[in-house]
Amino acid sequence: MKAHHENSNPPSFIQMMQTLLGGEVLSRGAPALLPPKAYWSDSRKISPGDAFFALPGKFRNGNEFVESAVKNGARVVFMEKGNRNEHFLLENIPPECVVFLVENTKEALHTLARYRYAKLSLKKTIGVTGSVGKTTTKNLLQELLSSWYPSYATRESFNTSVGIDLALASVPEETSILILEFGANSFGEIRELTLQYMPEIGIITDIALAHTQGFASLEGVLQAKLEILESPQMETVFFNADSPLLASFFATASFKKKTIPVGWNADPFRGIRIEKAEVCSRTHKRYPFSLQLEISLLGDKLRCEAPFYCTHHAYACGFVLGVAQVMGIPLSQKADSFFENFQVPSGRGNILTSSSGCLLFDESYNANPKSMGSSLSSFGKLPLSGRKIAFLGGMKELGELSSKEHLHILSFFAPFDKIFLFGEEWNSPEIDRQIEKWGFGEKVELLDSLNAFFLQAQALSLGKGDALFIKGSRSYGLERIVEEWEENVES
Repeated sequence: MKAHHENSNPPSFIQMMQTLLGGEVLSRGAPALLPPKAYWSDSRKISPGDAFFALPGKFRNGNEFVESAVKNGARVVFMEKGNRNEHFLLENIPPECVVFLVENTKEALHTLARYRYAKLSLKKTIGVTGSVGKTTTKNLLQELLSSWYPSYATRESFNTSVGIDLALASVPEETSILILEFGANSFGEIRELTLQYMPEIGIITDIALAHTQGFASLEGVLQAKLEILESPQMETVFFNADSPLLASFFATASFKKKTIPVGWNADPFRGIRIEKAEVCSRTHKRYPFSLQLEISLLGDKLRCEAPFYCTHHAYACGFVLGVAQVMGIPLSQKADSFFENFQVPSGRGNILTSSSGCLLFDESYNANPKSMGSSLSSFGKLPLSGRKIAFLGGMKELGELSSKEHLHILSFFAPFDKIFLFGEEWNSPEIDRQIEKWGFGEKVELLDSLNAFFLQAQALSLGKGDALFIKGSRSYGLERIVEEWEENVES
């Protein structure tokens, strides 16, 4: 079958794309397309009606996954002309699908994102950066602000230039509050995003050991995150008052915009002070735990409840309530309703229950020493009736600090009945010595594969009252455990 090149009375979406991006349009039919629901560069994320950008990668080219994207329901595909697979394009494009052949898919994506962004009439842009807690803070912001303004936040952890472009490609035109997450692996990346989107409100969640391989030290991490202050439109900056580096910087810097500290050590009259953060069990609720908070909000007392089992999420709640306050959103004395419908993102503390009644605490998305230690500490304190099991992948990108930080994580092992370690970071004589010194030898086991863990989990016969905690760097693919688990999920 020969390809049909659209050139007469094209649907408005196709015409707009071709005018905007140039290139060639290829289809086997005459698809009357609506704009895609979402744009992705990962074919596994595609849902029917979505668009797929075949971006060049470090190790593999996105063109290799076009067939997978189409099978998953992609109705729009963006490919580079020089890499087109003629046989696949001619024989396998569904009649309802259209392919845009462009010179450079990354540049085409950026052009589309800038086009969509330029059409917005924004009241405020909020930029969120920091070593931990960015995505939860961003998602909580959208949850609260959407009740007052048409708000849009970047999906998942889309915090790089490409990720933000993918999110903005489908931003609704009525959006008036834009919430962006800024991440970085090297200096200058946050500055680039800051100068491009110029947030009026900035949030720096924390400074901790994450990606230190790219920044060399905590001071390097601080300097990278402070690039968000270079926004020419910046009005207000929220920062973690319990971070020594951030507290010291804002106490001595000549930064002339409004700064608001958030944390246990914040001044309750000029900042947002966490007075109490207590995790309680909940019955007859989808999320089985509740973080009960008491906060002094710029002099006002506020009680709040949110669906978390970790006390460190108190910071995210404080940042969000502070943004609401400075934006003039009325806050009542008891603000439970702000977060009661919040859905904890997959891999970031959501909890699944198997058909046998065992709980899975899913922290599989990523890990650094601060988030690993805090999560293990909170999990270890939960009032659970059964066994506490942990599966911990190694923490990547710590450079020379890796050995020291993995040794420190051993100090959180006492409350656990069994701990499985996975990854080369745990495989060292010094870690072995410390495990024996702490008396953990019988309950700690180093595994060489995820399949080995599945066999161990089966032997443990995890059931009602038991709980499994999983966390590790993204490159270890611990989401596979969640996928296997979800096949036996109760709710």
